[in-house]
Amino acid sequence: LHALEAVLEAIDRDAPDELWCLGDLVGYGPRPNRCCALMAERADVCLIGNHDLAALGRLDLEIFSPDAAVSDAWTADNLEPETRTFLEPLEPRGEREGAGLFHASPRDPVWEYILSPGIAYAGLAATPQQLVLVGHSHVALHFRLSTTTLATSVTSMFHGDDAARVRPMAPVVEGL
Repeated sequence: LHALEAVLEAIDRDAPDELWCLGDLVGYGPRPNRCCALMAERADVCLIGNHDLAALGRLDLEIFSPDAAVSDAWTADNLEPETRTFLEPLEPRGEREGAGLFHASPRDPVWEYILSPGIAYAGLAATPQQLVLVGHSHVALHFRLSTTTLATSVTSMFHGDDAARVRPMAPVVEGL
């Protein structure tokens, strides 16, 4: 909750037009209901992530690491009805103003990790959007293919004309 509140304070200073949440609202801390309530109030778009799905009982906990399974089981036992009502209709993919929004990837919006140029290339090829945002990978990366961009947590940048020519560049925080 403290990390989410700090991020929301930073977002307030930047005053963006909209706030997009790419999933996994629960499963990472002891206050899942408050985190969901904040996102219900603040997010213009909110996706469901694999930990949210697990807490709702829609994914088998055995496919998670042991620690994640314990956390998700605890979360499932502690979700309030209002939180379940908020999470249930969410989808792992969405679109906003020409941007493809995915919890994980365009090819598999729940599970695929985008951690390499080849996987990023395949993801970019699987969607018509010029901008693709994903949140699942836990690593801040930015891939670009001609005019199409895929970002995971938008803090570092990779650029290239195809998957074989992607090279690291300086970190980028603004400009997307």
